[in-house]
Amino acid sequence: MKRLLWILALAALIWAPAGALAAGEPFVLTLSDSALLVSGQGQAVTQPGEYDYIEPLGDGIFAAICLGEGQSSAWIIGEDGQPALERAFEDVYAADGQIYAMENGLVGVLDQQLQWKIPAAYTQLVYDGQSGYLALSSDPYDTRPDGVYYVDEQGVERATGIRVQYGLSRFSEGLMPVMDGVSGRMGYLDRQGNWAITPQYDYAGEFLNGVAEAALAAGAGYIDAQGNWLLTPKYAAVSRSMDQGGLVLAQENSGEVLLFSAPEFQLVKRFEGEDIYFSAAYSAELAVLYLDDCTQLIDAQGQVLVECGLEASFDAWGAQDGRVLARLGSWGEDCVWLYDLEGNRVAGPWQDAWMLGKAGDQTLYAVSAFEVYESVDVDDAFHVYQEVDGTRTIQVVDQDGTQVIPQRPMLVLYMDDQGRLIYEDANGAGVMDLEGNQICYFSLDQGEVSLDQGEVSPDQEEAAG
Repeated sequence: MKRLLWILALAALIWAPAGALAAGEPFVLTLSDSALLVSGQGQAVTQPGEYDYIEPLGDGIFAAICLGEGQSSAWIIGEDGQPALERAFEDVYAADGQIYAMENGLVGVLDQQLQWKIPAAYTQLVYDGQSGYLALSSDPYDTRPDGVYYVDEQGVERATGIRVQYGLSRFSEGLMPVMDGVSGRMGYLDRQGNWAITPQYDYAGEFLNGVAEAALAAGAGYIDAQGNWLLTPKYAAVSRSMDQGGLVLAQENSGEVLLFSAPEFQLVKRFEGEDIYFSAAYSAELAVLYLDDCTQLIDAQGQVLVECGLEASFDAWGAQDGRVLARLGSWGEDCVWLYDLEGNRVAGPWQDAWMLGKAGDQTLYAVSAFEVYESVDVDDAFHVYQEVDGTRTIQVVDQDGTQVIPQRPMLVLYMDDQGRLIYEDANGAGVMDLEGNQICYFSLDQGEVSLDQGEVSPDQEEAAG
């Protein structure tokens, strides 16, 4: 469990561009019971146990959190691990390009000199993405409605006259969905805190490409930025892709799934059956249909790209560059294949595989093998496979199934948003580049960080095994 916490934190908190570690950029290692700020040369600049969590705030400063029994304290520290201010706050965090700080249970905003830009006087404070904030000064979690204030960048506030229930949300495309404190219906505030779309919905979601999901008692549909219905609110379930020219799926009952075009919301195709349903990939123009006799991967035109048996599942969310992973059997079996979008098997089968991410013109996948044993549930009369601890190996392949990094004993492997590979083995946790060269490694046995350039050593691989 400790190793899992180490690797998850390492993946989440290393943010510098590839190669920057050797150039001296600091990074964060979060252990099971504390966090360390480590210089680019591999030297810890804070002490184990000094801080429970360390989070980047941007521009070379970090929020360092100490959790106490009664009250936590949050320091702002620099790259050298030293406090940038002589005082601590109750909490410090970065959001929407702003640094928020809390004292006496109230939140404000700090400027680049770490002075109060907006005093800590509010229970909620949300940046509008341009030049101001919406704020509450009363408890948003009680049953009483709360007055909304607009606060400009100079900290000057004015009451908007709007009262909301259950607090503020976030802005999307200049609109914030909230519940009206008078009617109990949902609508949208503009950046000034005025009603842009009057409260009229049972549910109101975030806008994307000028469209948001909304619902009435009769069901869910989609609206435009003026509150006009684009898709009639009568469906039990709706979903759409992020792309403006993507797909929209809606289901009114278990016997029918409707595919619409976006952004026109014109009916493209109707799928019928006795008990069918769908799942749509929010990040891709693909959807999975679970029909009575098969499982299909379809595109925005309703064309069947890949069809498999009822037991199949597709990673439509990870589909990239005309490739998709499909599992055609039970977990632990050699049943994971990489397909193209013409229904052809490109590579496999493997016991497990997942997309790592894009690297130039390549799409990289982690492919895993491990020993299993059968676990039988006598009462429910079914069996599953369980992984034998310490037997997992992982290799990296590209979109054609060609090996990029050879198979190695590893427990976890995935890519961070800067294109580095984060991994865990039996001896520690580390970071590799896309050629398998080790950048940074934290040894569980030695309790120290080492910074290397070169391949993972055979000794480490042997220890990992």
